Amino acid sequence: YAAVVAKEFNSVTIENHLKMNAIRPCDTCWNYTLADSVVNWCLRNKKRVHGHTLLWHESFPKWLKKYNSKQDSAFVENVLKEHVMKTVKRYKGKIASWDVANEVIADKSTELRQSFWLTILGPNFLSRIIQYAKEADPDVKIFYNDYGQEYDYVKIEGIDKLLATLKFQNIKIDGIGFQMHTCIQSPSLDSIKNAIMHFAKQGYLIHISELDVPNYPKDGNKTMTDSMLRLQSERYKNIAAIYALVPQKQRFGITTWNLSDKDSWIRTYMKDELQKPLLFDEQYKRKPAYYGFREGLKISLKK
Repeated sequence: YAAVVAKEFNSVTIENHLKMNAIRPCDTCWNYTLADSVVNWCLRNKKRVHGHTLLWHESFPKWLKKYNSKQDSAFVENVLKEHVMKTVKRYKGKIASWDVANEVIADKSTELRQSFWLTILGPNFLSRIIQYAKEADPDVKIFYNDYGQEYDYVKIEGIDKLLATLKFQNIKIDGIGFQMHTCIQSPSLDSIKNAIMHFAKQGYLIHISELDVPNYPKDGNKTMTDSMLRLQSERYKNIAAIYALVPQKQRFGITTWNLSDKDSWIRTYMKDELQKPLLFDEQYKRKPAYYGFREGLKISLKK
């Protein structure tokens, strides 16, 4: 695993070890051991590190659940502030950028997702996270990360609304993360292109932040046939080629969401060991998807 990452990639996103429930397993303890080990490996191997994520509704520490009323808002605010500032400051100069928040906009909606943070802290909690992060490391790049922009145009409106609110408050976001958990045949390439260019035209850095292409066959046959491997390869190629449309100075990078098929979250999430969504197989060998992706990157590098 480490050998392939060292050879093939120049940027690493830590999938779980920087999330709040991992760092704050209890109200009196902090655990940076696993995050430190990955960050230090990246620095030794000259890899850029992208921080993920300071806040996500599904990485919620269980011990916080009892503070569930408006009367607890000052305490909860202090917990959030301490977490953001201590974590960002710890990795100042080591982690170049952060997803300050993940999936804050509700699906098929222009409104904020219902969550503990929204209920207790109100709608401006994201503004304060960004301010805390910038105070801890003024040079760090700030990203908003979400899924579904490439097919959920109402969510795009919601993200636009969120960004407009931040601008009105004179709070800067540097970039937009497109998770891009896409499928072999959908959504359309035009839909992906339109979503990416919508935010690129506004001047934001564009990060394809969690790319994978699982096999969701329409006929119900989950076996990854040669035909499906070719379709997957084309999908990776086309997404990388679309990225070439982003102005070069706004291309933050393309990150696949883990390394080999056996490491993918999708197998666990779908309880399906037949899913093969990534560039490398179970033995860490290059798949057709790898070569398709590389062809797409060559198009990007020419522009």
